[in-house]
Amino acid sequence: MSSSTEFFAKSFEALTGFSPMAWQIRLHERMVGGDIPETLSLPTGLGKTSVIHIWLIALCWQAQNGKITLPRRMAYVVDRRTVVDQATTIVEDIRRKLEKDAVPMLTEGLRRMSPAGAQTLLGVSTLRGELADNAEWRADAARPAITIGTIDMTGSKLIFGGYGDGANRRAMHAGLLGIDTLLVYDEAHLSPAFSAILRSIRDEQCDEQQKEIAAPVTLNRRLRVMEMTATAHSASGDAFALGASDETEAIVQTRVSARKSMRLHTQPRNKREAISLIAKRAVEYKDAAVKTLIYITSPDDADRVAKDIKKELRSKDDDDRVRLLTGQIRGHERDKLAQSDLMRQFLNADAKPPESVYLVCTSAGEVGIDIDADHMICDVSSLDSMIQRLGRVNRRGKPRDASVDVVIAGNEKGESEATAKLLQRWAAESSTGVIDGSPKNIEALVAALTDEERENAFSQTPELRLATGIVFDHLSMTGLAKSAERKLVPQYLRGIEEHEPETAIAWRHEARYFKKYVTNKRDVERWFRARPIRAADRLTLPTRKAEAALGAMAKRLDNEIEALSTAEGGQAQRIFATLINQHDGSCKVVEIQELSGCDLDFQTVVLPYNIGGLSSQGTFDATTARLPKDDALETLDVGIASANCDGEDLRRYVYVSAEEEGGERINADIPTGFVERIAIPIPKDADDETPKRLTLYQHREAAALDNPAYAAFRQTLTDHHARIKADMKDMAKRLYLPTELQSALALAAEMHDCGKAVSTWQRYARNVNPDGAPKPGEVLAKAESYEHWRMLGGYRHEWGSVRTAEQTKVVAEHAERDLILHLIGAHHGRCRPDFPVDGHDKAQMTTADANRSNADAARRFDALQRRFGRWGLAWLEALVKCADVKASIPNEKKSDETER
Repeated sequence: MSSSTEFFAKSFEALTGFSPMAWQIRLHERMVGGDIPETLSLPTGLGKTSVIHIWLIALCWQAQNGKITLPRRMAYVVDRRTVVDQATTIVEDIRRKLEKDAVPMLTEGLRRMSPAGAQTLLGVSTLRGELADNAEWRADAARPAITIGTIDMTGSKLIFGGYGDGANRRAMHAGLLGIDTLLVYDEAHLSPAFSAILRSIRDEQCDEQQKEIAAPVTLNRRLRVMEMTATAHSASGDAFALGASDETEAIVQTRVSARKSMRLHTQPRNKREAISLIAKRAVEYKDAAVKTLIYITSPDDADRVAKDIKKELRSKDDDDRVRLLTGQIRGHERDKLAQSDLMRQFLNADAKPPESVYLVCTSAGEVGIDIDADHMICDVSSLDSMIQRLGRVNRRGKPRDASVDVVIAGNEKGESEATAKLLQRWAAESSTGVIDGSPKNIEALVAALTDEERENAFSQTPELRLATGIVFDHLSMTGLAKSAERKLVPQYLRGIEEHEPETAIAWRHEARYFKKYVTNKRDVERWFRARPIRAADRLTLPTRKAEAALGAMAKRLDNEIEALSTAEGGQAQRIFATLINQHDGSCKVVEIQELSGCDLDFQTVVLPYNIGGLSSQGTFDATTARLPKDDALETLDVGIASANCDGEDLRRYVYVSAEEEGGERINADIPTGFVERIAIPIPKDADDETPKRLTLYQHREAAALDNPAYAAFRQTLTDHHARIKADMKDMAKRLYLPTELQSALALAAEMHDCGKAVSTWQRYARNVNPDGAPKPGEVLAKAESYEHWRMLGGYRHEWGSVRTAEQTKVVAEHAERDLILHLIGAHHGRCRPDFPVDGHDKAQMTTADANRSNADAARRFDALQRRFGRWGLAWLEALVKCADVKASIPNEKKSDETER
């Protein structure tokens, strides 16, 4: 076997096409030894994202050469959606090469950590508003996996409050992210609050490790964190940085000395004049065939600059020469922008456009994104923001002089004013009046600043809401229906900021039917829990701006309604929107005209898609609002009709309205492999006696990954328990867990669904004879379809499973009895801390017995969490859930792969 350095060099070049730099080799050697630095501080353009490759290669080396001490999963977190997508592309390229066996040295190591016969050796998932979460990262806890996500999505899951997660998944996600995971936080200077919560988790886990007696299996796998930054001001802790020997490398010298000439323009008296000058300067490049990057602080000003440039170029809205990237664009259009020809040119340092192209950005395009422009024009912002902007021009250090124009208004305030003064001083100190904007020179200039100058010019740190052990205790009780601490999750992740509240706006086809056809408020809430609003569906605006935009839409619709109602034969239409509270998911359906009287702070307004209001760029545009021509109930097929409007992953969700004849549903148009997720009865029309339902269908495998209860195929209890036991034993073995713990996990898996054997549950699964009695001899764990959930009378099969296990000798005598019972009771998110009060089988258990069992569940949860730690217990629960998911995929579809 070659040395680890030789192994790394060959593997790195096979994955990236480049020989590793000296700093990459040094970092690999540290990781091979299990040593992960707390901070990676490198100048921009030196490939910090290669930490993904470095970790993976070091992990594979360990798997082939002894004990694995590195975490098996990486969570790559960055506070920009566009960068999340870019990192996803990098990781998917790694996986493609692994699937082609282009790097056999790595394949061998990955196979040792994956199930026998696995085709996919590396799970890859993206967590940004859940749109692209294919659940691969939680399909097998022993297989290496990489998640790429934002602070909000990854961070909320890590602290037991995952946005969009129900009680069933909160603990599972926290366990899989908080144990056996390396969290890499890119551009860490952006959110000090997230850094603080990570430190709190680290401190709590270290404290748990000092107190624990019998649970090293979980605590020795604690969360590891590496923060990355190109802003030296933010580097702290055990920092890994360039050394003197690194700076002698030709590629490093080229990039840190990249030529960037900064010229200041101080003529504008105010922001309006500054914006006008920025647009005018940009147009001067129109015949130069160059890539010009423009940064504007305000989204409204950025939109104005983009329109001015298009007007001067006589460019249409769909022209790919000018594109806008702000935080107020709907996610679907931002996704399209990332795949556009213009963005591909900016991502390719060697690309030479046939004619000049422009990318107009706010801070949404400042950080982490690997774009490389020929020239840049911008207003002035905080100093750390300016450093990030400079990193997007002549990024590769090409032998050219990139021009950077900084337009300074006469009325700058705060950090912008302090930065403007520093820039003017640096320009005055230059013999030419031009600032050398190379990374090396900027680093030297920043290093020479006084503490006061840095404090004034860098972005201000928000007031932090610090998490304590008591807070984590409260958050870990994920079964609580209402939690005051869970509402504060955004503040733990972002800090306590007194900023203007925001409102999200989304469009959905089915929204037109709420209120008119779906009258039960709880049904609407159930629908959005099953098909949540995702990042691709929505755009976000400051609430005051959203109120004005929605008011303009309502006024336009009112004018059309008035004209229609006065016409011969015409009648007024009532158009409804749905308000979803972003904190608790509660819904309210109101007329669009009534929105002006509603509190829209931190609400999501869901509009019917057929009324418009969305521009081709993905911004809100009230001038496109229109009355729908026909609002009658009709069959919906999301497959083609909304492929470009909902931004849905069509392999996961399809929804239609289904009719019934003779008790049988007509599902002829539903593609093979889709199962019913939720069906809402619709009142009969006066002229139509046929019952109808608004029904959501989900791909079978995606449904199982969301929750094994949704798998919707016929499987006996004996078969299900045999499969999950086998999968659990295999996973525990690959994790090198102690024998006693492996035995406990296998027993919990084998008995987790025993409570489904009761007649109440079998009737619910439609496993009955014509007389309504359960079919003898064939007890089901999964059914193709079920009766309405109310038929269970509140019964939870976990209660029955725990009761059965308590009375089983092998469990009663097991050293890990309490753990087995807890894992059985918690496999759908209960027992944190207790059961629902009415979840017991009334025919088998008295209320008094149920209360005692409930108290025992809470006692077990408290004792086990103190023993294994908050994240450690959640991780053990996650192992059973992973095995349950795998066993819940139909026999003919069983695979370690999720549907992609």
